[in-house]
Amino acid sequence: MNAPDRRDPPRGAPLARPRVLVARSAAQRIHEEVERWARRGLREGDSPFEAIVYPLSALVRRRPRSGGPTPLELSGPEDLEALVIADAALPPEEAKHFGTHNCHFDGPDLQALNAAFNAEIAARIEQSPRLDVHAKLHSHPFGGGDWLSGMDVQVNVMTPGAALWRERLGLAVTFLSVCYPDRDPAAMLRTAAPGRWHVATFAVTPAGKVARLPDARVVPDDHPAVQRARAPAYWQTDVGRAWDDAQKAALRAAGFRTSRGLLRRGWRRYIVTLADGRDLCFCIPPSLDDEAVRVLHVVDGPANLFRPLPVARGVAGVRAIADLDLVALARAYDRARPAPGGKRRRKAGAGVGPESGPTTIEGVSR
Repeated sequence: MNAPDRRDPPRGAPLARPRVLVARSAAQRIHEEVERWARRGLREGDSPFEAIVYPLSALVRRRPRSGGPTPLELSGPEDLEALVIADAALPPEEAKHFGTHNCHFDGPDLQALNAAFNAEIAARIEQSPRLDVHAKLHSHPFGGGDWLSGMDVQVNVMTPGAALWRERLGLAVTFLSVCYPDRDPAAMLRTAAPGRWHVATFAVTPAGKVARLPDARVVPDDHPAVQRARAPAYWQTDVGRAWDDAQKAALRAAGFRTSRGLLRRGWRRYIVTLADGRDLCFCIPPSLDDEAVRVLHVVDGPANLFRPLPVARGVAGVRAIADLDLVALARAYDRARPAPGGKRRRKAGAGVGPESGPTTIEGVSR
């Protein structure tokens, strides 16, 4: 796939730096885990051990009402206002092989442990579908540990598996976080008092360019950004489920072939086939009160190739799911469908403009 390379900034251009917020409960979970392994390393030897945690975060778009990227498109730092870490998952204890300079997983039942851990994460995301593992986190439990090593970048950015993981998340860059102490942990952790830890997050392009984001700010669990990150999507409510069923039935009654599914980050998609044979993907955000509908032309489904389309007039401003009419939206793009009375509809120049360049991302739905 070549979309990530197209999203690399021009040479010499700085990367945007969205802020990072961490819910207090998630920060406590992260800090306790990295401190536990740091103390274990000091007990068993002379140096603290590193640790790995998987933060569950939501992406807050910079201009949500302007039709920014969906999970089927690649989002870069310039598209984001913030990463909001609302939860943190700890890998199975039996699989952890953590040391002073390396963290990895091993064991005879690693496959079963991995499946169980993935199921745990999936259950948390199902409850709060805006969340996902958008950034991996490990600790550097030593003074001046707020940096990425060459191996961190190589393993988590440059390998084919890392690139696939990033693209599946709909990201043009890889986000990596490092938890580090505010002073030498060897002295800090020799007391019973908890240490002071911070989280630094870095955006790394596919070419290896690194930009440090502002250090994470710990906020209360009732902070609006955290509550939004943990909130259910519209389709998890009784009103949303009824609207989905009614819209699917109405599309089919109007003669449109359609299917629906879920995307990452709480989005829902409808694939609608127009009379001229084109397939459109209507991407509906988890809540219309803070994000807008986006429409993509499915150029090649098996190749995961889409072209963003301008949204028809009157749709971008819709803020309640009950006010969104997918039949009207489909007809706005259906250049070939006859209007009532047998007359051919005029081309959808009213509210629909030319297509922009293609973007690719693995997977139409999950």
